[in-house]
Amino acid sequence: MAFKAIGTNGLGAAISGKITDSDNNELAQLITLNAGMGSFLLKPQSGKTYKANISFADGSTKSITLPKVLDTGYVLSVYQPVKDSVLVRIQASATLQQSKVIVVAQSSGETIFASPVTLSGPITSLWLDRRSFPSGIAQLTLFSADSEPLNERIVFIKGDDKMQLALKTEKAVYKSKEHIQLDLSAKDGLGAPTSGNFSVAVIDASQIPVEESAESTIFSNLLLTSDIKGYIERPNYYFTAQTDTADTALDNLMLTRGYRRFEWNTINTTINTKPAFEPEGLGSAISGKVTGLDRKPSPHATVKLLSVRAGLLKDTVTDANGRFSFDRMFIADSIKFTIQARDANNSNKVRIELDAGPEVDFGDKKDAKNNTAIATAARKKSISSK
Repeated sequence: MAFKAIGTNGLGAAISGKITDSDNNELAQLITLNAGMGSFLLKPQSGKTYKANISFADGSTKSITLPKVLDTGYVLSVYQPVKDSVLVRIQASATLQQSKVIVVAQSSGETIFASPVTLSGPITSLWLDRRSFPSGIAQLTLFSADSEPLNERIVFIKGDDKMQLALKTEKAVYKSKEHIQLDLSAKDGLGAPTSGNFSVAVIDASQIPVEESAESTIFSNLLLTSDIKGYIERPNYYFTAQTDTADTALDNLMLTRGYRRFEWNTINTTINTKPAFEPEGLGSAISGKVTGLDRKPSPHATVKLLSVRAGLLKDTVTDANGRFSFDRMFIADSIKFTIQARDANNSNKVRIELDAGPEVDFGDKKDAKNNTAIATAARKKSISSK
C-alpha cells in the first residue's frame, strides 16, 4: 500500500507512524521518502480493521481508519528486481484461485504484452522482458475472463534506450570573449553513434545556481509529468539520483498518482458517441438549406455548385430537412460560386438559404468606423443563387 501526506500549502509533508490492527498489534512502519510519499506491506485478515497512527513534524498526532478490507478479490503487484525483467505477481483469494484472467501491458499507447493467464494458486507470477518496454510509464491491467477490468497498476520503466551525450572542450579555462569550440558526442542506448539536432544553452553557474533535482527538464516532462495528473514536486529528483531510494520513491509516485486518463469500463459506452463538435477538417465547406417559396424545407432537392475560376462542378441532394453541404473544397481567395437548386419535382421555384461564414475579428483598433466597414465587407457573400 502507498500513501501521500499533503500539507496546508498543497505540498508533500514528511510524517512518521505505524499501522495497527483492531487488536492494537503493530503491523508496519510509516516512513516518507520524498514529497510526503511512502509505502508499506500489509496482509489484511478477514474481520479485522486497521488504523494509521501518524506523527507530524510539529509533534501533533492523528489516527486514520483505513478502508474496509474486502473478503474476496485480486492483488496486482509489479516489481523490477533485476535490470532485464519485470515481475508481475497476481494474488487471488481462496474462492478465486484456479480462475482465468487476462493481463495487458501498455506503454505510450502501444500494447507490449497481452495474454490469458490461469491462476495456479494463491500467487501466480509472470516475468516480462524489460527490453520490450520503452523508457517511461507502463500501464498493466488485469481483466476477468469476460474482459471486465479488475486491477490496474502503473510502473516507471528505466530502460537502456536513453541517448548518451558528452561535451568536450579544448581547454578547461577560457579568457573573456575567447572563441570556444565544443565537440559533441551522441550515442544511442547501445553505445552506437547516432545523429540528431541539438541546441546548447550556456549559463554562469556562479550567478544562477541550479539544483538539478528540483528542475523540470525535457526528459522528466516527456516521460513523467505529461503522463500523469497533477503537480509533481522536484520531478528531476527521480532521474538525477541513481539510487535504490530514488527508485523506490519513483514507484511510490506511481502508486499514489496512478489514476489514468480514462476508465476501461467507459470505452464501450463512448466508442459510438457522436462528439459535440465536429473535428476540424481540411479545406472549406459551403452549406445551407433549400426551401419552397412558402419557406418550407424541400427534401430530396438537387443542388449544384459551379465555379469556373476554381474549376469546380459539384452536386448533392438535400436531406429530410432540406439541408445540403459541400465539404472538403480546396479553394483560393476571392472565388465566386453559383449555386442552383431544383426540388424533387424538378422545379426551380425554390429558395436557397446559405449558412453564415465565420466572423472576422479585427481586434480593438482605434479606427472603429473603418473596422466596421471592413468587417461588413468581409462578411458579404460572393455567391449567387438561381
